[in-house]
Amino acid sequence: MVNVESFQLSGYVINWNKAIDLSRKTHPGAIVHLSDCPIDSNKLLLGYESGCVVLWDLRNKSADFRIYYSEPIKSISWHNEGRQFLCSHTDGSLTTWNLKGVSKPVSIVYPHCEYKMTFILKIKQNIYKRND
Repeated sequence: MVNVESFQLSGYVINWNKAIDLSRKTHPGAIVHLSDCPIDSNKLLLGYESGCVVLWDLRNKSADFRIYYSEPIKSISWHNEGRQFLCSHTDGSLTTWNLKGVSKPVSIVYPHCEYKMTFILKIKQNIYKRND
């Protein structure tokens, strides 16, 4: 881990085989997303290009949950309340996930087309109040 203010390494290491699951034998690919939870800085969201998403607990040095989705990931964005996150995939889909009940996505949409032709490279969720 790196302190972005001082660019000092902390020495904290997350081994890929512990992050994804000890029973899995194959490497999940490159990490395409890494961010801390907006409501709990001890939670880190890791997104692998293979479609694996891990919520890592920095204090306990363990995974709170793991998701293995069938489509590779291009980008992930937290909802500002830290209870959901959104993934963009190579098939053009956007999946929304709740932190509770992560066995399947809350929603799957194809905003560009139903033919799964265009993927979204980067996503960011912005929530606006009606008065803004």
